[in-house]
Amino acid sequence: VLDSVDRDDFEMEVYRNITSGNRFRTQITIQRQRGNRYFVTRFSPIEPDRTDNGIGTAPTAERGVLVFTEITEQKRQQDDIEQLQQATEVMNRVLRHNLRNELTVVKGHAELIRSTSQGPAFDSAETILETTERLLNVANKGRRISELLAEPVQVERIDLTEHLTRVVSAVRSQYPDAAISIDSSAPAIVEATTSLDEALFELIENAVVHSENPSPTVEVAVTFEDDAVAVHVVDDGPGLPEMERAVLTDMQLEEEDLFHGSGLGLWFVHWVVQRSRG
Repeated sequence: VLDSVDRDDFEMEVYRNITSGNRFRTQITIQRQRGNRYFVTRFSPIEPDRTDNGIGTAPTAERGVLVFTEITEQKRQQDDIEQLQQATEVMNRVLRHNLRNELTVVKGHAELIRSTSQGPAFDSAETILETTERLLNVANKGRRISELLAEPVQVERIDLTEHLTRVVSAVRSQYPDAAISIDSSAPAIVEATTSLDEALFELIENAVVHSENPSPTVEVAVTFEDDAVAVHVVDDGPGLPEMERAVLTDMQLEEEDLFHGSGLGLWFVHWVVQRSRG
């Protein structure tokens, strides 16, 4: 049994077993731009014809049956389980020591200090509150990621243009100072998880809140690319910090890096898209 083979190895394996009359089983991967497909192949030689006296031909065979069974969905489910285990480990480290509860206590004390102080003490209380809010946001997003990956994957056919238009409207309502445009009119039917709207909101909100401009400009567009639909979110902000990029590509970050990065929202987007087979 082979775990995987490339095309040349696979053809040689089939030829060798046909000529020797052996059975064999292997897994092959067909690489595609929009996601790999996985198959288990089984080869069984056809018994050679026998003469009337029961004496068969030579032990080698010239014919056989090669059966391909697609296991792409099973492989993806296995990958989802592994991702859940990885995510759970990450979330446990980020949220350990009851981070959320402790920060709530800190926030309460900082609000009390701010309400009874002025000058440097007031400014320090403001800084504590701002920092606490950021960390609470990380904790809440971490919990949402754990919930997402614990849920069964539910995929449905939707009009992405319709959903994106609704999300843009919601972000505009929450951030009236931002200029958010959307370039999309034609329906874009896709298969996606029921959490897609949350991921779209996260992307557009990120573009707004991380801008250094008092009136951020965000352009959202839907384009058709080969056999897929792409969503583009472009802003006039400072760009994505290296830490945020690392969060999306490297699951082996140190704990210190996890706390200094604020990329849990982008992790959420990444996993929603991945579970939508995007």
